[in-house]
Amino acid sequence: MEYCLIIFDAEFNNTAERDRAARYLAEDTRPEWGDDYPDEDEVIFEAVDDCVFPLKIEAKGKTGLRWICSGGEDDDIPAEWPERLHAVSGTTIMCICAEGENDWQVFHFDGTATHMAYVTRFYDDRERDQPIEDFEQKLMPTGWEQAMFDCDDEALLALADTLTDAWGHALKDGNLPR
Repeated sequence: MEYCLIIFDAEFNNTAERDRAARYLAEDTRPEWGDDYPDEDEVIFEAVDDCVFPLKIEAKGKTGLRWICSGGEDDDIPAEWPERLHAVSGTTIMCICAEGENDWQVFHFDGTATHMAYVTRFYDDRERDQPIEDFEQKLMPTGWEQAMFDCDDEALLALADTLTDAWGHALKDGNLPR
């Protein structure tokens, strides 16, 4: 069984842009194709049209937004959503649970383009793989791995802030295994 949870953090220029992105992401406020919306919002509408609805959307700080999605195909949950929603910066943390393992893909949007910051890589060499496993294990809050195996959205949402903070520090420090 495969399960995927994706956490997006984005910073916007102001609260109006943040709130506009949240409105287009949310199930109860996202327009349908053919609905009226301002012409200047067309790019934002197209960025979310046909994408899965987030499990949770919340404002962070003054101009930040975090939204969390589960499941979906890669096309349904674009890793570059912060870029598509015209954020000024953003981070995407993707955890994929398959075949008894959690694999990570982390992207960073620097205001210009979305770049891969980290991806789980194994070499079938215990000596080379151990630092990767240790690094990833250090970032996972207690209960994360089991919640991923159980596809437990409620538990994962409760642990999302802790996980996002840990990845944020790791990305800022730049001490990622290669």
